[in-house]
Amino acid sequence: MKSLRGMIAVLAVLLCFTSTIFAAPVRFGVDSFILGAQMRVALEKGFFEKYGIAAEILTFSYGVNTIDAILTNQADFGVCMDFALLTRLQTDKLVILATIIEPKPGWHKLVATADIKEAKDLIGKRMGVAPGTLQQYVTLKYLDVNGIPRNAVKYVELPSLFDIVAALGKGIDAAWVWGTGVDEALKIPGIHLICDDSAAGHRSYGFLVASAEFVRTNRDLTVAIIRALIEATDWIVGNLEEAAALVAKQVGAPEQTVLEEMRREGYCFKIDKAHIDSLGALLTWMYEARIIERPLVIEYYINAAPLWIVDPTRVGFHL
Repeated sequence: MKSLRGMIAVLAVLLCFTSTIFAAPVRFGVDSFILGAQMRVALEKGFFEKYGIAAEILTFSYGVNTIDAILTNQADFGVCMDFALLTRLQTDKLVILATIIEPKPGWHKLVATADIKEAKDLIGKRMGVAPGTLQQYVTLKYLDVNGIPRNAVKYVELPSLFDIVAALGKGIDAAWVWGTGVDEALKIPGIHLICDDSAAGHRSYGFLVASAEFVRTNRDLTVAIIRALIEATDWIVGNLEEAAALVAKQVGAPEQTVLEEMRREGYCFKIDKAHIDSLGALLTWMYEARIIERPLVIEYYINAAPLWIVDPTRVGFHL
């Protein structure tokens, strides 16, 4: 009996050791707030481990920084909103695997000094922008919608949300802010809220993006990652308050603030024609506006095959 117990103990240790050895290391880039919540949850709740993935979560200021990390071989996967993602597609080194959020309008909010009360008051003013991000697109689109020439506004590029908020009323007169930055901005004397991004006439989506080379050379692993992230997404949808508490702890933000924002995110894991059409229309606009150097066909950059293998019902178009 003692010998049998000993053998069982040794076998348990060997199984644990083997599991550790064969867990595949994968680097996931997320932003410093809630974009990438599925990855944080998948790690914390053991979904990655379940599918043999040794996940490393890397935090960056913006979603676009997660894409740049893929391009510089610092990460294998990233999460990004549509506009920022499309500015990087022309590298031909990225693939879009799934839509992971369908947020309601209202994420970005325009705040400004007291003398700015409507769009026309922005003429001649200094606006803070986060270059290469959705915030920059919303800034430009809002001007376009209101018939204000883009060159009628002075742009001040700032590296983070914290820097944008800190510059309000000092280096800049107005900016679109988001997340925890909204409350912080409105604490500044003389700064007030004008509108949210529904006034810019754009519906945004967030995507899971990967290194094209990684997906090409790690097909089974990519499928395993999709399985883990689908489980994490479904768990978030069914346990939003618990998920918000988990994410809030990781990002160091107030739990109620995180919960309110996560309620707006529209967590999903799918890709359908509406997402493709939206990206295609945005690409056309970006080329015409000379934001990208050449016309791109969005379908070339979408690889829905791993998702179709896991769950064909989540792919809403013909491959």
